[in-house]
Amino acid sequence: MLRQLSLHSAHNTWFPYGRRSYTAAVAGEPAIALHEVGAIYSGTPTVAIEAITLEIAVGTNVALIGPNGAGKSSLLKVIAGLLGVRQGMIRIFGLPIGACHHRVAYLSQRGQIDWRFPVTVYDMVMAGRYVHLGWLRRPGRDDHAAVAQVLERLDLQPLAQRQIGELSGGQQQRVLLARALVQGADLLMLDEPFNAVDATSRDVIVGVLADLRQSGKTALVATHELQQVADVFDRVVAMRDGRIVADTPAAFYQEDVRVL
Repeated sequence: MLRQLSLHSAHNTWFPYGRRSYTAAVAGEPAIALHEVGAIYSGTPTVAIEAITLEIAVGTNVALIGPNGAGKSSLLKVIAGLLGVRQGMIRIFGLPIGACHHRVAYLSQRGQIDWRFPVTVYDMVMAGRYVHLGWLRRPGRDDHAAVAQVLERLDLQPLAQRQIGELSGGQQQRVLLARALVQGADLLMLDEPFNAVDATSRDVIVGVLADLRQSGKTALVATHELQQVADVFDRVVAMRDGRIVADTPAAFYQEDVRVL
C-alpha cells in the first residue's frame, strides 16, 4: 500500500530550498481552502480563474471536470503556487502557499514535458526526491528504496533503465505519477492523468488513487474521462469559463451535469 511510502515530517523541518523551514500542517484544517480566488496569466488580460471558492477535505479524491479552456489546469497551477493570484485567499493544510511545498505534488499534462531529454525512467522518478534532498546531496538508501517501491507499484521496474523518450504514452504518464508519488506528498494534483493512456495504465492509476484515499492522502484530478473512473472519486467539481458551475458528491453525479 502507498501508505508505506509516507515520509515523516516534524515541526519546522528544514528543507534546502529557500534556506528556510516549513511549518507543520494545521490540525483539523482542510487540505485545500480557496475563497474568492482570481488569477490571470502575465502579459494577457484573459481571466484564468475568477471568484473560485472551494474547500477539499483531507483524505478525499476530487475530480475536476470541464471543457478545454474551462480553467482546470489554471486552478491546479494556482494551488501549486505556479500561477500567482490577483485576489482572494488560499490555504493549503491551513497554511499560505509556499509554507508547505514539500507536502504538495503537481503532475502536469504529459504534453508539457520534453520527452527527448536524455534521462532514464529511474532518474526521472528520483527527481521527485529532491524536494527533500536539495540539489547538492546525493540520494541515500532510503531514497533509492522509495523509488524502487514506487516503480514496482506502478509496474515500471522493468523499464527503470530505459530512456523516457522510448516509452509509450501510458508508460510516460505512469512515470510522471511515480515522480509525484515518490515525493511522499500529502496533496497530489494531477492534470489529465488518463488522457490518451492504455487500459493497463488507466487501471494502475485508478488503483493508485484508491490507495491514496485509503492512506489519508488528498487528490485533485483534472480529467475528461470521468465516466470510466468515477468510482474512485468522492466529489465532482465542474468548471466553465474560469468558474465553478457545479459541485456534487460523485455518487450523485449524472452525465446531464452540463459544462459544455
